[in-house]
Amino acid sequence: MSQSENLLGHLASGQSVIQRARSTIERDIEECLSIALSKIDARGRRFFCEEISFDYPIGRTKCVKTTEDDTITFVTRYEKPGPTRFVKFRDPEASNKMYIILKRASDGTSFVLIKASIGEATEPEPWDENNFFMQADPAAAREKSIKFWENHALVYHS
Repeated sequence: MSQSENLLGHLASGQSVIQRARSTIERDIEECLSIALSKIDARGRRFFCEEISFDYPIGRTKCVKTTEDDTITFVTRYEKPGPTRFVKFRDPEASNKMYIILKRASDGTSFVLIKASIGEATEPEPWDENNFFMQADPAAAREKSIKFWENHALVYHS
């Protein structure tokens, strides 16, 4: 393991999970992250998103369902190629779920953490061409993403 990699834990199926400089991990979830990783079976997958439920709230999700009464804005975030849907005047919501995105490492025996976040699994944002390219049916994946983000947004705090 290089200095830019950290061991985060092991999957139920035995593989190591490594954090790299570009891994996205929400603050204050390290303790829950190792527990969540230990519940995941890779089942031969190379790239996947897994949603893990806990018996208790583990934090607050910043991705919330929206309604027509919400105030929506779009913001292009730093180092993102497209705009993200945000909802104003809302607070993050308590959640007992975490979702984790993993990709098999080049060594073939471990996994790289792409993202770990509190809340239910989200769809990639509609501009995320790299993600759609990896799907078996890119057009269907893009449509699923659009439908998800029509009714969800990240909580905006000014």
